[in-house]
Amino acid sequence: MSARYLVFVAALVTGAGVASAQSFEADVAPLVQASCVQCHGVRTVTPLSLAGLEFDLTDRHTFQAWEKVYERLERGEMPPATAPQPDPAVVETALGALKRALVEASLVDRGDQRTPLRRLTRLEYGYTIQDLLQVDEAVAAELATLLPAEADSGGFDTVAAHQSMSPLHVQSYLTAADQALDAAIAIGPPPPVESFTIEYAKSRGLARNAACRNLGCGAVKPLDDGFATFHESSSTFLMHSRSEGFAVPYPGRYRVAINAYAYQASTPVTLTVYLASGSGALALDNLVGSFDFVGDVPRSVELTPFLRPGDTVSPAVADADALPGDDPVRYFEPRGNFRDYKGEGIALRTMTIEGPLLETWPPPSTRALLTGLSFDEHGDVVLTKAPYEHVVEIVERFAARAFRRPLEAGELEAYAGLAEPLLAEGRPFVEALRLPLRAILSAPPFLYQAGTSGELDTFALATRLSYFLWRSMPDDALLAHAEAGRLFDAAVLAAEVERMLDDPRTQRFVKDFVGQSFRLYELRATAPDPRLYPEYDDRLGQAMERETELFLTELIARNESVGSL
Repeated sequence: MSARYLVFVAALVTGAGVASAQSFEADVAPLVQASCVQCHGVRTVTPLSLAGLEFDLTDRHTFQAWEKVYERLERGEMPPATAPQPDPAVVETALGALKRALVEASLVDRGDQRTPLRRLTRLEYGYTIQDLLQVDEAVAAELATLLPAEADSGGFDTVAAHQSMSPLHVQSYLTAADQALDAAIAIGPPPPVESFTIEYAKSRGLARNAACRNLGCGAVKPLDDGFATFHESSSTFLMHSRSEGFAVPYPGRYRVAINAYAYQASTPVTLTVYLASGSGALALDNLVGSFDFVGDVPRSVELTPFLRPGDTVSPAVADADALPGDDPVRYFEPRGNFRDYKGEGIALRTMTIEGPLLETWPPPSTRALLTGLSFDEHGDVVLTKAPYEHVVEIVERFAARAFRRPLEAGELEAYAGLAEPLLAEGRPFVEALRLPLRAILSAPPFLYQAGTSGELDTFALATRLSYFLWRSMPDDALLAHAEAGRLFDAAVLAAEVERMLDDPRTQRFVKDFVGQSFRLYELRATAPDPRLYPEYDDRLGQAMERETELFLTELIARNESVGSL
């Protein structure tokens, strides 16, 4: 048991007493005089001196010194094994008294505030928006980037003492709330689901490139059923969806199917798929898929990325070996052309992009948020009672979930009432409803983990547990246990921990832990010199990150100690 555990215990017990210096001194002094002062006295050569050490734990330095004594005693490091050992009963009495005194002093020092108010981190905000509004994870991740980056304090960004709240944060939260509601509330006619197929053999742009004689020409090789590509740089200006005339019409998930085969290859060749945005030559830095191809038999591969207007899908090639002494890069020169190249490549036949993929309309995010409402055949809202009654019903459910606790007296009226002036003006129902929803998403009970002083209530415990293991809000099952007061039952709490660890959302904790503790979030901040590390590419970078995540996942699954890290 470490001193940090003492702090944790202090946060869970009720009340705050004053440490009794007399009982503390009386119980500890016999051990100190008999076994400690010989090494830690006036002439001590160790960093810890007990000579003249007071017993007033309200003094920070005194507290830290006795905290260190407790740690050494509890771990059996004092007295050392080579020194005469004290009576175990004396040690047990001293440890018990010292523990009680340290806990009580910690509670007194904290006063009514258990810990500093902790704001949701940028990552936690994104995950919470995803779970609260049931929007796509890609949308939630993009919304999180609207917030200011967390300060790099050298530790974890969940430490409240290192967090701040600035006018920029406030404005960013309002902007993010607006865009979150834009994404969650989709009404009116559904966007058409369209399919766009690129038949590479019929591509005029690729045919022109294969025949011209300028720099960059001849970057692909024409085949009877498509075009072969041999170097990923070709995909920065050829082969991709934009160069073949496709533009994403509506944000959402799309099904991308690519039919290809390995060309002139005696070893496996990899087809990689990148997403890029903007105009001009593409930056291939967002790898969304990779597939190994063996042999010259065509096959189709699929993936379902989230695409936004302006995004481009670009297939590329990796692990394509050149012949000894040859280099595919030299075939980009005006006098070169890949029609004469004998190295390995990928032959692309077709790429089909279909979407946006819609399971229902309006989408689940809209139906979950606008509870109690109906929708007509055009996807428009149909009211079944007075508009303000609908507002109250929606706000009551949404605010309780957003605040992760039951609403306090007056909160429902305060938030729902924000819609009344707009309804009185005859404004559209959804427009009026957005005002209280926006206020909830910008309110301190949503943005902060808060709780009353004293013992944790079950809702605060559920919130701390979910943000620890899932980096997000409690789910309905955990909140149901909190509402029934069952989380104080050790068996129920242990069962909930096991259930949550088995949930895929635990991977959020894993990714964030290794991202911060091992600085894996900075893995792509720089790129290794390709001349020194020619084997390094985006696939290896992703594999390095995933390997660390899988290692931590295995440690958790096997309940290994932190010493295994």
